[in-house]
Amino acid sequence: MKGRAGSGDLSKLEADAVTGKFRKEWDFTAVPDEELAACFLYEYGRESETVRALVKGLEGGQASPLGRDYGYLELIDVNPVLAVLVLNASIRAPKWRLATAPWLSLGKSRKWLARICRDRSCFSRATRDEVSDWNDDQELETRSGSPRKCMESFGLEIVFARIDWTKPLPTIRKALLAWAEEEKHRCSSIKAKGGRHANKHAEHKDALRRLGALRLWARHQLKGAMRISREAGVKLCSTYLDEEGRPSNQTAWENAVKGVAKRFQEMFQLDKDEMPSSWQALEKQRMKNRKSR
Repeated sequence: MKGRAGSGDLSKLEADAVTGKFRKEWDFTAVPDEELAACFLYEYGRESETVRALVKGLEGGQASPLGRDYGYLELIDVNPVLAVLVLNASIRAPKWRLATAPWLSLGKSRKWLARICRDRSCFSRATRDEVSDWNDDQELETRSGSPRKCMESFGLEIVFARIDWTKPLPTIRKALLAWAEEEKHRCSSIKAKGGRHANKHAEHKDALRRLGALRLWARHQLKGAMRISREAGVKLCSTYLDEEGRPSNQTAWENAVKGVAKRFQEMFQLDKDEMPSSWQALEKQRMKNRKSR
């Protein structure tokens, strides 16, 4: 019959997704607004095989204060904000493991870690962590001959500048404005986001909703994912079935999956062929289903 995917008798695996530990892997509705940016970056980072491999040296209390001997510098190249986030997570929780520790399991550390991803002024000093991989002249000269780092997925660029503070302030202001106009033109391909995504909280909530849908679908058949979503009272995508009991709006779930893959590739500097682990699991499930037909 046509209608919502009812709960019926949930399997043990489905029940765990509703009331067990796995719920923290897909249901992000309990994340406070002030933690959304950090949760979004952290959970998408957990989807990367490369990130998980680089973070292993930071886990189990192995991290040094700067993490220089344990893949930290390589992780900065993947995403500098994520590098600082996971380094601090490892220092605050010696038993922490990225692959098995969803954001909602981090307890009291969450509020402190969330500060790392707080919104900043459009023009401010770079933090020591943001430039820690450029700590000497030799290192600067080896970075393509240009002391700058552009993170297009954030629309953010960190640069080194020389300012002669002996000059009058109007002269400095005029030179700074001329430089900013020139650089803004060079970076014109980085577009400001509009519409509902102009609100960062809404953007992060939507990205986490899509990730939750992907993780559920990767672990269960689509009808099961719908049933779990319905039973948990969490709106991910459509939970309606057609007259033959089949998902009537699978497109919404498909779009969620595509959205996760797109954001994942935009956020991290990885091999262009690397896809989220949950996306890979879903593709294996689909291939298995096709073979069994």
